[in-house]
Amino acid sequence: MKFKHCASAVAALVLGASTLVATPASAASTVIEHNDVLYQVNSSFHAYVTVDLLKVEGGKFQARVNISDESGGAGYVAANQVRVERWNGSRWVVVTETPGMDGWWPNADYHNSPVHSCGGRETLRARAYFQGKYGSGGSVAFGEWVETPKRHVCPLDW
Repeated sequence: MKFKHCASAVAALVLGASTLVATPASAASTVIEHNDVLYQVNSSFHAYVTVDLLKVEGGKFQARVNISDESGGAGYVAANQVRVERWNGSRWVVVTETPGMDGWWPNADYHNSPVHSCGGRETLRARAYFQGKYGSGGSVAFGEWVETPKRHVCPLDW
């Protein structure tokens, strides 16, 4: 598999990202960290993925992921294991996570993790696993983890 990683939404706009699914979010949420990635399996299948670390009401944090098939609608996609992770000084530890996979979806999928309340000064990131396949009965064409850069966020300004 050949992957192309894009650091901005510019590539998605060129490829027609108008099909991205808006993720429901509280009006009080703010994007703290963001990562856009274009995964290209081959010339006929590529997916656009965004992952965000959100600050929600009351100084709590949540992860959000969107994935869309940018190849013309022949693919099925799935966003799984949407997490907020905390750096404990030696490794990343999951502090909140959505349950397992909820199925394959034509063209787009999105999820939010459960909300995480900070327990003091914490370095957090959002992380999610996503997959894509050809058609509803096809085999999995790709599966990858994507995450935001780590960031000292709990509390937000320390």
